[in-house]
Amino acid sequence: MIEYRIYVLSGDERIAQALEDRFDNDNAALERAEDAYAGHYAAEVYDGERLVARLGGPFRLD
Repeated sequence: MIEYRIYVLSGDERIAQALEDRFDNDNAALERAEDAYAGHYAAEVYDGERLVARLGGPFRLD
């Protein structure tokens, strides 16, 4: 099992929710992130310092 962090982001790129959990692989963590970010702007999934994926809205620096 691998420790992952999921950050659910609001429209202004702020962390609305942070989750930590163990999953068998990246795909399992991504499935959980899809559920977690429903109704929010985006979610980012990390394995340590490695960004696994960003789901939802594009990264913005406004």
